[in-house]
Amino acid sequence: MRLLAVHEAAEEAHVHPAARRALRHGRELAARRRTEEKEAKRLLIGLWHTGPGGAGYLRRLNEARRAITRHAAREEREEFRALRRAVSAARLRMLGAEVKLTQVYAPTRPHRWVNNEATNKLAAPLLGPVDRARDAMRHRAAS
Repeated sequence: MRLLAVHEAAEEAHVHPAARRALRHGRELAARRRTEEKEAKRLLIGLWHTGPGGAGYLRRLNEARRAITRHAAREEREEFRALRRAVSAARLRMLGAEVKLTQVYAPTRPHRWVNNEATNKLAAPLLGPVDRARDAMRHRAAS
């Protein structure tokens, strides 16, 4: 969940906006990916609340796995492939650096209302440290 939350925050803040601006049908493409990501967040939040010992956890986990796998395949096939053709190598390297930097401080769990470029760029520096502090406290309590 942590890796997915960090990954999606970076994509929402940088990759989808780049696609929206650079691709001919980028606005529609980015909107479809954001819709899929909102659904994945909903599923992950449900998993978080259910917990591994909760009723229906495995069913929810499989549902989330299928949704996320389909989403990733669509990103690779549609968005990333088109970006590689439409954007210069230098811009792709810069985009990669932006994503890596965002992943350093991004939230470690999905937040339902953080779903686009603006909310990710504004919320990540605030929610990321809060999530990481909560993760550290949980880790200490578990040890």
